[in-house]
Amino acid sequence: MNSITLERNYFPLDIETRHHACLRYKESGWPVKKILSFYHIKRPSLYRWLKIFDGTKESLLDKSHKPLSDHPNKINAGIIKRILDLHRRNPEQSYIEIWVRLRHEDIKISPSSVLRILKRNG
Repeated sequence: MNSITLERNYFPLDIETRHHACLRYKESGWPVKKILSFYHIKRPSLYRWLKIFDGTKESLLDKSHKPLSDHPNKINAGIIKRILDLHRRNPEQSYIEIWVRLRHEDIKISPSSVLRILKRNG
């Protein structure tokens, strides 16, 4: 029976490999092609590492891609608490009925957001 081997297009490289590749380019003066073939890395990866490399291994660590701030239209925690409180006190009410009560309290939120909050919080 023939087995199918999956070749990975992306090979995660450890910090040591990144550091040595950058040092070879900066200090030893190796040509880029030689570094690419020696370490089995892609050209854009090497140039990205060289751009952020300041001589330390810590500069080559992966940075977080998490946004620095919350979404500007994020629903207020007080509104979420109010929705869950209404649902806890009146579990037989539908999300539309909860939405109508919120509208009477001048809380502007869409019915789909009320449903999403109820689903997310059980």
